[in-house]
Amino acid sequence: ERLSTQHSALILDDVDFADYIQMLSEQYQNYEGSLVLQLPDDDRAMTIDKLRIRLLFANIINNAIRHGRNRPVTINVSFNAREAVLSITDEGEGIAAEHLKHVREPFYRVDNSRTRHTGGFGLGLYLCHLIAEAHRGRMLIDSEPGKGTRVSIHLPLE
Repeated sequence: ERLSTQHSALILDDVDFADYIQMLSEQYQNYEGSLVLQLPDDDRAMTIDKLRIRLLFANIINNAIRHGRNRPVTINVSFNAREAVLSITDEGEGIAAEHLKHVREPFYRVDNSRTRHTGGFGLGLYLCHLIAEAHRGRMLIDSEPGKGTRVSIHLPLE
């Protein structure tokens, strides 16, 4: 809730971004479908709220693993002139277009039959969206039913 107000207080630290994402991904290395980590040759230093980026990463990677149907999940870090891009791609069931525009809304779940015991409250992607925006970034979601989903986080380097 604090992230959705103009008074959100990020606790900022300097990190080498690709190195930080690599460290976060280590706890998921035992995923049965395999985890593919693609990192750039040259890392970039950034200022981020490490705890909130860890939460964002965990939400997205857990969704990818849950919906990935034991197929590979790819984590890609890249940089362009202005931003770092973290993309997490699964090869799972995907999200239909009519749901895609709503998945960032609080409490929205694609499958309403899911409960907190089987799939959460529908807050994960909403929180990720707020975390990206609090960092002056954005979250993009591309998905195709039957082929999978890619969630991309774009964060400014400055």
